[in-house]
Amino acid sequence: MILEAATYDTAAAVALKMRPRDRDEFLAVAAVEDDKIAAWIADRMGRRDGILCARAGDGEPVSIGGAVEVRPGSATLLFYATERFPEIALPMTRFIRRHYFPSLAAAGTHRIECVTLDSYRAMQRWLETLGLKREATIPAYGKGRETFAMYAWIAPPCLSA
Repeated sequence: MILEAATYDTAAAVALKMRPRDRDEFLAVAAVEDDKIAAWIADRMGRRDGILCARAGDGEPVSIGGAVEVRPGSATLLFYATERFPEIALPMTRFIRRHYFPSLAAAGTHRIECVTLDSYRAMQRWLETLGLKREATIPAYGKGRETFAMYAWIAPPCLSA
């Protein structure tokens, strides 16, 4: 796995090939229709500081993600991937747990939250593996009244600045 800063091009490349469930999740909260979703995501993810692109060993972009501060000390976790994600899932999980979350905590982030479709069980299992805990079910969160689940990682007091 190769990690680098996301660009518009890498964000778009992953968005064009993203997993169907990731597409469903973005479409539930985006103010655009299906044919515009890849460009909408690339505009938001590929032009933002702190968003990372993970490439497979052959150099193909596989996932885009990162945490964006939404309130002082709190960030929202954003993530989407192609069907090749299983190839990098283990090193990505290790990186996030061992380095990414602790570095955010050292910089003053005490809460990292993420919403996901309530029916997206694979994503929920991965969030739990990353150390996030389910906090709530949010009915009618999506534009089509989709139910979402809220997950959060809370930094231990010793890691927070």
